[in-house]
Amino acid sequence: MNKAMPAIAITVDVEDWPQSSWNRNLPLSDYCADNTKRLLDTIGEFPSAQATFFILGKFAEKHSKIVRQIRHAGHEIASHGYGHVEIFHLGRDKFKHDIRDSTKAIADAGGVRPIGYRAPDFSIVGETLWALEILSEEGYIYDSSV
Repeated sequence: MNKAMPAIAITVDVEDWPQSSWNRNLPLSDYCADNTKRLLDTIGEFPSAQATFFILGKFAEKHSKIVRQIRHAGHEIASHGYGHVEIFHLGRDKFKHDIRDSTKAIADAGGVRPIGYRAPDFSIVGETLWALEILSEEGYIYDSSV
């Protein structure tokens, strides 16, 4: 008797780690796109696997082909912000611009508007809970930051 494989849920933050965490002035490399493609191929080997890819807006602008591949593989495309700047460094107004820029870049690249969000570097904390209200106002359905 063949047992059905259980569903596998995967979440991935799509970012260029040295550029996102060490020095945001570095250019976005192709390394992240290559790794995302390899990961997408690996996930594709498991028919019951479903992933949510939390994508940076600036990644979507540079690597729109990868974003389309994620979508065409049937995975969810969500936002990880535009430039991987922590919310407590942005403040309300800059956060609104960041989320709008990210939403547009991801929607343009992937052909679908993201409804999920994950903050960079765990930056939704007690003093930045206001970000959840802004996400709701901007049409986001869920947050995966906390």
